[in-house]
Amino acid sequence: MITEAHKQPSDRQFSSALNNKILIAGHYGFRNAGDEAILSAMLASMRSHRPELEFVVVSGNPAETADRHGVRSVQYNDLNGIIESARQCHLIILGGGGIFHDYFGFDPDTLLTGSHLAISFFSTFPLLATILDKPLMMSAVGVGPLLSDAGRHYTYLAFDQAWISTVRDIESRELMLSLGLDKTRIKVTADPAHLINPSDKESVMKLIESEGFSPSGERFIAVALRNWDVGVEQEKWSREVANALDSIIERHKVEVLFLPFQKVTGRNRELGKLWQLCLPNHHQPFGLFERQRPQQHAVNHAEDRGISPDPEGQRNHGDNRKSRIPDQHPHGVTKIF
Repeated sequence: MITEAHKQPSDRQFSSALNNKILIAGHYGFRNAGDEAILSAMLASMRSHRPELEFVVVSGNPAETADRHGVRSVQYNDLNGIIESARQCHLIILGGGGIFHDYFGFDPDTLLTGSHLAISFFSTFPLLATILDKPLMMSAVGVGPLLSDAGRHYTYLAFDQAWISTVRDIESRELMLSLGLDKTRIKVTADPAHLINPSDKESVMKLIESEGFSPSGERFIAVALRNWDVGVEQEKWSREVANALDSIIERHKVEVLFLPFQKVTGRNRELGKLWQLCLPNHHQPFGLFERQRPQQHAVNHAEDRGISPDPEGQRNHGDNRKSRIPDQHPHGVTKIF
């Protein structure tokens, strides 16, 4: 494993790294609303300053990522494709999102294999950056928890290869400093998703109505929850959140709009059952639930950030595709409960 950090670049050196092609890796293509928002914001920001830039995004669903974001895309477990994309790029960006954790374990032996998951997957890109002498930026990354010695060691090594590192919260920075990273080499920044401009009220109402929902009023709150059962009592936390929502409903006379945090087969249905148990009967929530289109493949186990293969095959997408940002509205909805 490489243990010596890249020499820190000058502003001119880093600017020259933005020559043309940028390889972006994160938890993309797994139909996670937060991660897709991060990618959209990153691409929009860079395109606004440098419209000529070309992007290759490592994805769990290359066809969908290429179509949605107007980029080229390579399958996350296509190691040869990833290496070739890294070889051709001028800069590697890793992030953003909470990607460095070992909630679900970490096997260092899967590094640089098609079976890489979680930390072993994300560590691939710092290693390739060093081997291929490419500049690496850690962009708005979340770190932790790191429960194993191997997880802490490899996360440190990953950050140690970066020219520039930013994390999205103070806790992530403090954790990296505790692992020995020099404080001058890491800064706290905001999550890129905050760069997204919100839709106007009229557009939002039209979308809701077009999907067959008729809220009794215009006052409602949107709730996007993740079905989480690691280290917590799932029913307990869901009941506490439901009680808080019930209080808000009573006090402010609003309705609840549930939005799927991530389209994962069965997971939103499980969360819906919990809400049925927790919300009082006289408060009937409504929600948007994106139906799976025939050409899209559900991600069945996405919590460890980087797992499900795309049945369409391991290949690059978007090579001959006209760059565009398509309509990202859901393509069909139904009630969550």
